[in-house]
Amino acid sequence: MFISNADSIPALRDTFAKKINFMRECAAKTADPEKRKKYNGVAKFMQMKVQHTMFVHKEGMNILNSLKKSAQEAPEANALNDANLPPVSNKEAFELTSKYLKVYNKALLWHDLGRTAEFDDHAMPTGIDHAVVSKDLAEKYTADAMVLLAIRNHGYSTNKTMYAECEAQPQFKRLTAEQKKACKIISLLVRDADKLGNWKTFVNQGINREITRHIKPEVFRSQVSIGDYEMDCVRSNQPINYSRYSNFSGVQIAHMMWSSDMALQATFNAAAKGNFVKGMIDYMDEVARDDTALKIKNGEKDAFEDYSRFLEQTGEVYNIFAERGWINRDESFNKLQRIQSFKKRLSTPGYENPVVLTNGMQRYTQKTTAAVNER
Repeated sequence: MFISNADSIPALRDTFAKKINFMRECAAKTADPEKRKKYNGVAKFMQMKVQHTMFVHKEGMNILNSLKKSAQEAPEANALNDANLPPVSNKEAFELTSKYLKVYNKALLWHDLGRTAEFDDHAMPTGIDHAVVSKDLAEKYTADAMVLLAIRNHGYSTNKTMYAECEAQPQFKRLTAEQKKACKIISLLVRDADKLGNWKTFVNQGINREITRHIKPEVFRSQVSIGDYEMDCVRSNQPINYSRYSNFSGVQIAHMMWSSDMALQATFNAAAKGNFVKGMIDYMDEVARDDTALKIKNGEKDAFEDYSRFLEQTGEVYNIFAERGWINRDESFNKLQRIQSFKKRLSTPGYENPVVLTNGMQRYTQKTTAAVNER
């Protein structure tokens, strides 16, 4: 399904280019190396968000193509995977999205414009709600209430909350009955595409460990093994409360558990095809290996046993996601093979040197890519 981006890409490009260029100019002007690092870091973050947006757009179109196939094969079946929402048939969901395809396209490309306001002119975090600011910035380019609502709606914690908040908006109340239904469906599609876009980013570029700085001291764990709370959420198919994950493994499990809030069956099909969950599990294991290798180098006695426990847990996570259809059943999680691979690493000089990055911008360095390919 083709739609021109000629009237949408310039807004995306210009909004981010302004922020990126400003940060680069600030970096070039300052003599303070720490400030220069901050400015350049924000510029790279903005570049990453542009790439993320393009991932979201691509996955959004993949979801729509999957929905089209479902509409052809099972037109009257419920398109929604979320039992908290009233059913909508595959046929109606696809036809409404197709009719308002320009709305969907703009919402996908503009959903994160507000990311540019997450850092001020001094490269300091602002704490703004980026979904709200994205809607405000999009108003410079369109007055279409459906586009603006879909952009704002991607920021709510759950689909159920999004429905309630959206219905209370004056802009939504002024829409026709058909537009209201289309707006909700498109909002669900954008939310799902955003999750898949992030999953793709995590697999390709890794995850920023900086997020662990916000973990509460009373729940923080230095081990790589997954916390009991996070494992319980996986088993019960519940989203993870971000205030309760306990280490970097928990952060990554929290991202995987976005699966519990995926709205459409078509999203499930697109995600399974992309095999993103397996990619995230493999990355989580690579980070755990790096952390464990350094702990062993530093003489921490229980480090290997903790990594072994991590693999037991990760194997369970893998199997649960495979049973739910997120991972290809033809593949399996081989704990013994992973242990043997890690032991082989420990027998080589410089085993403590990290293989993966945790900056959210690049998964491997050029130096470590070859080593990864050899294993």
